[in-house]
Parts: sequence; structure tokens; C-alpha cells
Amino acid sequence: MAFGLSTGLSTEASAPTGVAATNFRRLAVVSWVPPSQDGGEAISGYVVRVYDDTGALVRSVEAVAPPIVIRGCAGAAVTPSPCPR
Repeated sequence: MAFGLSTGLSTEASAPTGVAATNFRRLAVVSWVPPSQDGGEAISGYVVRVYDDTGALVRSVEAVAPPIVIRGCAGAAVTPSPCPR
């Protein structure tokens, strides 16, 4: 599995950095460093998208700030993917 991450802003913010997931059994703890450029408005939240091994979207999870715990995502790889919320 892979994770995509967006800021949820209508303007273009820079991508979050330092995205990482720590897996334990069927849990993934996903963390990241907020973007250095906020696109002109405060970041109010994030959307973490979970993809399977074929690249198909499995689910989207909203988060206010890092880190976030996602259940059922053991063995996931993490990739930042800015996109609209």
C-alpha cells in the first residue's frame, strides 16, 4: 500500500515533507512535516489517501495535524501526493 497526502487547500501549497509510516501489525502511524509554503492561507487539515499495490485508491482519511493512525494498513509505503481535499 502507499499513502498520498494533501493539504486540503484550494490554492497551491508546497508538498508536505518527511512523510513516513511506521507499521505495527495492522496499524500504520503516518507522520509528516507540514509544507513550507501554505499557498496563501493557513492549512486547516490534510487528507491521507491509502492506495493498494496496484495503485487503486482504498480509502481517504482526514487529519487535522500529523501524526495519524490508520487501521488495516500493514506493510504500507508512504508517498506524498498533493491534491484537492
